[in-house]
Amino acid sequence: MINDSSEVNYPYVTGEYFEYDYRYEGNQTIGEILLEAWTRGTEQELLDIKDKIKGRFKNYQVATSENGVAMSFCINYLNKAPRKAEVEGLKKLEIRLQINYWESE
Repeated sequence: MINDSSEVNYPYVTGEYFEYDYRYEGNQTIGEILLEAWTRGTEQELLDIKDKIKGRFKNYQVATSENGVAMSFCINYLNKAPRKAEVEGLKKLEIRLQINYWESE
């Protein structure tokens, strides 16, 4: 879905999370976050957003333990890919992050 309204504040980012059904040894699950950055300005605006996201999630790791259950996950930047938008003057950049999630007792 594309919001091509002139009242939108650009740039903006939307996203979706995808989790794979397969579980690895140690109960590890892998998923991806697909972010889509949009602008009517310059492509550099999208690259600046990508750089901020890449910097924030460079080897990002969190571990918690509650009620005897330990959980940890890490998020890593995977890649970016420019995509053609269906609306003239609208620019789009896809940014993919990988999530590794573990849960154990």
